[in-house]
Amino acid sequence: IADSPRSVAEGALVEELPALVEFADLAGVLIGRNVMERTELGRARLDITALIDRQSFHPVFQPIIQLADETAVGFEALTRFNDGAEPAVRFVEAAAVGLGLRLEAATLDAALTAAATLPARAWLDVNVSPEFVLEGAILRGVLARHHGRRVVLGVTEHEVISDYPAFREAIDRIGPRFELAVDDTGAGFASLRHILALSPDIIKVD
Repeated sequence: IADSPRSVAEGALVEELPALVEFADLAGVLIGRNVMERTELGRARLDITALIDRQSFHPVFQPIIQLADETAVGFEALTRFNDGAEPAVRFVEAAAVGLGLRLEAATLDAALTAAATLPARAWLDVNVSPEFVLEGAILRGVLARHHGRRVVLGVTEHEVISDYPAFREAIDRIGPRFELAVDDTGAGFASLRHILALSPDIIKVD
């Protein structure tokens, strides 16, 4: 006697049930992981936003000494976070949640403001990422609020510059008052090609 269409369908479903259960379990894991990742990303973004809004960081200044007479002719501005977090890690975390440029702008503005207490003739070296320079408008906006001091923009050594002509043009658009330094030459991406392509005003040796 031939099986009815209903019994055939039920039999096929019974055979496929283990695979369906396995698929449902896998989908549950993947969906749960995605939700968890989104939740963690949202929390990280809130944490970085709060850090910026509360200015939970402060600049410190490392003197640049002229060897001939041991006088401080300039200062390098560095950012320290109030919770003791490693600066490089904190900037990477900010970039991962889309707030890298905002954090750079906030820390640069804080450094330039605090530099008002330094000797007027001393120049100021500040680190900037290639992305910050290439975006341009935010960086120019921060620099425009501070006048009168010689400022050197140091390109951090651990980030790739994919388009050297565009980067050089972005530096030129900032204006002639600002100079370019290659930071930690010999480390990271600060190679001889890097120097030749950027034609910096200052080379800082690792």
